[in-house]
Amino acid sequence: MSGVITQRFTATRGEPFVVFTVGMRINRLWKVHRWAPVAAAMPRMIRALSTQPELGFLGAPMWFSRAIVMIRYWKSAVRLLPAAGALAGAEGRMKSNAA
Repeated sequence: MSGVITQRFTATRGEPFVVFTVGMRINRLWKVHRWAPVAAAMPRMIRALSTQPELGFLGAPMWFSRAIVMIRYWKSAVRLLPAAGALAGAEGRMKSNAA
């Protein structure tokens, strides 16, 4: 395939899947100590999830601008919820470390 696809397109998956959106907005660019650890953690989480296919993680495109947005695709909500709970625990630890 060559060239740029200019029209919209979709993909068909034969089984159900879950879409989970994660993001952050940088309000004060000069406060790097506030947003850099979170921004750096996102690719590390994706690498860790990608190495363990049994967790049900399918992929995650990421967009960067003033806001960083990641859309994660999972095989099912049953597989997403334990991972989201683990991430929520990590977020709580990050907040307590920042205080």
